[in-house]
Amino acid sequence: LPTQRQRQRPQKQNNTKKTMRLRGFVINHELFLKIAQTIEKISKTCVIAFSPEFVTFIIGNDKENSQVWARIDKKKLFSELVVESLNNNKIGFELTLDHLIKALRSAVGSAP
Repeated sequence: LPTQRQRQRPQKQNNTKKTMRLRGFVINHELFLKIAQTIEKISKTCVIAFSPEFVTFIIGNDKENSQVWARIDKKKLFSELVVESLNNNKIGFELTLDHLIKALRSAVGSAP
């Protein structure tokens, strides 16, 4: 039988399941930059949704209640893209395109 002290000790949960993981390497900086620049002409922000097969760009317009979706195969932009989540392995986030464009311009300029 366990001692009184052992019974009072909280049990540690061995919860090793990751809730979200997104990792990849951009291989086509020029294409990614062109996509971001094109979308920026429509909207200053964009939702990028990652799935194991696709990268989806979603542009919404609350004033007119409309959206534009563009989907591209992940292999066109990324190598080794890992997308894991509790939401059917889909991860999305909204970002300011100006920041993404500056980062991609820097990557294109430093590419060998």
